[in-house]
Amino acid sequence: MSTRILFLSQHSHPRLRYVVRQVFEEWLGLKVEWLLQDGSEVVSGIPAIQYGGIDTGKGLFIPAHPYLDGGVGVYGECIWHQGVPSFFSVNGNEGKDIPFDVLALIFFFLSRHEEYGVHGSSDHLGRFSSQASLARQHGFLHLPVVDYWLMRLKDLLKDRYKQLGGADNRYTFEMTYDIDYFWAYRQRPLWHQAGGILKSAFTGQWLHLVRRIQVLTGVSRDPFFTFQTLHDLHQQYEICPRFFVLVGDFRGLDRANSWRRPAVRRAIQALSKEGPIGLHPSVASSADLSILRAEKQRLEEILGRQVTISRQHFLNMTLPETYRQLIEVGITDDYTLGFADATGFRASTTRAFRWYDLEKEEETALRVHPFVCMDVALRRQSGGNPERALQTVKTYAEVVRSAQGILRLVWHNSSFYDLEGWAGWDRVHAELLRDPVGPL
Repeated sequence: MSTRILFLSQHSHPRLRYVVRQVFEEWLGLKVEWLLQDGSEVVSGIPAIQYGGIDTGKGLFIPAHPYLDGGVGVYGECIWHQGVPSFFSVNGNEGKDIPFDVLALIFFFLSRHEEYGVHGSSDHLGRFSSQASLARQHGFLHLPVVDYWLMRLKDLLKDRYKQLGGADNRYTFEMTYDIDYFWAYRQRPLWHQAGGILKSAFTGQWLHLVRRIQVLTGVSRDPFFTFQTLHDLHQQYEICPRFFVLVGDFRGLDRANSWRRPAVRRAIQALSKEGPIGLHPSVASSADLSILRAEKQRLEEILGRQVTISRQHFLNMTLPETYRQLIEVGITDDYTLGFADATGFRASTTRAFRWYDLEKEEETALRVHPFVCMDVALRRQSGGNPERALQTVKTYAEVVRSAQGILRLVWHNSSFYDLEGWAGWDRVHAELLRDPVGPL
């Protein structure tokens, strides 16, 4: 089977080049050859895509919207086709297999165009809110729209060109963990221990006070140090997770156990035997490149090897600044893209993709790995009900499987502590590892 396909276009703007490479080469596994002519020399039957112009019938026709020629991104009305929303309609193409510019739609979501200059739509940390997203406003935050249209493109090409090969897309599952704290009570300085005891006493949090004393005296294990349980589950269900470790200094929202403590360093090193270790850049590092660089070097020194993956603490990111900083310090893959205030598909895809710097109009080497659910948002959305949360994730699993995508979840080692509202969530976590696919 052949993987060669011709792409006929009247222009080759960097936006179009990027999305064609991402869609047809990286995702569909095809080898694209560009023709910047009218395609009159193309022999009928040769796998081809005609982008824009007048449909000559010599390839799968995709109408062209000015957006991919550097336009401002007026996406127009949301029109639903076969249960999936579409944007970037082009007049005169009603009734065609694809009556809108599907490549413009995909570029819009991957570039995160809607997140540029939206300070009025941000939360207290400056994070882009799900409420401000096009997906929430039009009711498809729960759908990986890009993946659905990708599968539609694949099917149309396969129907037209039986000999066309390409990638074999399959549903996969990835579990990732953020390690904000290794211990809740242990491995803290004396002043911190004293402050915690006084706070619990003055606020009447007697159960917390008792638990703290039990942990410090060795009667109970620390509720955040759950790594043996995680290890046993990963071994049992053959899961290879990724861990993102906070090694920032103690300040503001960044309150990790000190990376200077030998026990913390040993814990990080032990965790690296479980799966890949990534950086969890502190909130403070977002405003200071030197802090980000120092934290990366710190984690590399502890591990004795280079660190190239990351996820922002508190999912604290703004575009394009955060991604540019990550590239500057040598991060190649980032796992931040998802919502802190909701579950769903922030970029309307489950697949990894290269980040396009919209201000510079250039593709970068940074790969973005979006996730659909974070435990904290899941608990809030489910009203704290573990069974309801489990069903939510199972539903997402079915959706992702239908799109032949990647179900990527975010959990915390601390999200099992009953006194902090996580009673029963150990069962949710274990069930997701045991059967992430959901009903067949």
